[in-house]
Amino acid sequence: MTNKNVVHFLAASDRVNYGDLLFPIIFSRVAEKKSVDAQIYNYGIIKSDLSYFGGYPTKSYGELHSNLKKWGGTIVIGGGDVFFAGWETLYSYINPVFVKLMTHKFIRKVNSRLKILDYILHKKGVLLPFVPGVFEFKASKKIQVVYNSVGGTFNNYDNSNFNKQVVERLNSSIHISVRDNRTMESLNKFNVNAVLSPDSAVIMSDFYSMEDIKKRIVIDTDIIPKKYFLMQFGFNKSPENFKETALLMEELARKHDVKIILCPIGLALKHQDDIELQKIEKYSSSFQFVMPKNIYDIMWLISNSKAYMGTSLHGALTAQSYDVPFFSLNKKIKKADSYFKTWCSEISEGCIDFKDLSSIDIKIKNWDSQKARECLTEQKVLVYRNFDEIFNKIELIAQK
Repeated sequence: MTNKNVVHFLAASDRVNYGDLLFPIIFSRVAEKKSVDAQIYNYGIIKSDLSYFGGYPTKSYGELHSNLKKWGGTIVIGGGDVFFAGWETLYSYINPVFVKLMTHKFIRKVNSRLKILDYILHKKGVLLPFVPGVFEFKASKKIQVVYNSVGGTFNNYDNSNFNKQVVERLNSSIHISVRDNRTMESLNKFNVNAVLSPDSAVIMSDFYSMEDIKKRIVIDTDIIPKKYFLMQFGFNKSPENFKETALLMEELARKHDVKIILCPIGLALKHQDDIELQKIEKYSSSFQFVMPKNIYDIMWLISNSKAYMGTSLHGALTAQSYDVPFFSLNKKIKKADSYFKTWCSEISEGCIDFKDLSSIDIKIKNWDSQKARECLTEQKVLVYRNFDEIFNKIELIAQK
């Protein structure tokens, strides 16, 4: 096998989070649509099989090293808030035993000094799993790295050795596309070249029609009300006062003659939307909690709602893709706030705090569907343009 037809797609798709599971699916569908001549392998931090939830199986990071040695090829960092999570952080979303271990103060203190867990989790010497330097893979074959509409920022902007190492790894890539101005500005402070491109999730409606989604769902649609808003939030992103939030949502539901479906989108450790949403369900008879069985349940529930309101960026992007009014919640979530200010300023003012939920009433009444569709069309053009650039890079590696 030659490196011209090998793509190593790397994303956090080894955990049950809706957006993370979408990345490899959309990439593969676009590659198929554009007849890209490539063998695509899907990787996460660990080997996993979340096909029961609609995801693609992942090979482990260790297998990524082995396959790069055998074939070389293009590493595609698939998307998401990947700047600049370390091994410990990412593993804490996957392994409950690891999370419990890290609650011990002594272990945390020793690890912060010696980075023992980084070594145990990954002995191959890659500093940051989703910001790999091509020089970190000990392979004789040609390797290149591209970033597909990613997000995140530096924690600080000093001239530390860590920041220098991160910049060195970023500069070893051949294409960096980022999904919002906040990320772009962060990279610019270190003179890292990047281009802006919307998140690839906005094109999902090009590949999954409403009819197609319905064929893939598992939930019983008979228990779903005909008219509803969909609400979502998760661990560390939930309202400070559940009772107050419930009263505001109940009033919003009354004014629009709808029920409120509570649907979890992030089910991984430290996300746990299901736990938070079930807490608030008891506060109002207008609420109905629905546990999704796969990603298509989530997609269907959002696309059939009268409006989406939640803390998940990819929940909002799903609503946008299917022409559903969307309202991102919680101003503390900088990635969603920056994203919609970057791409949807004409229809979105960014995130709304839970205490201001009543403002959604007039926003729904004044929702400009035409402007929203124009915004979506423009973003889709840019997403496909970014994919074309990535696929061109994949083809160019064979000529070197």
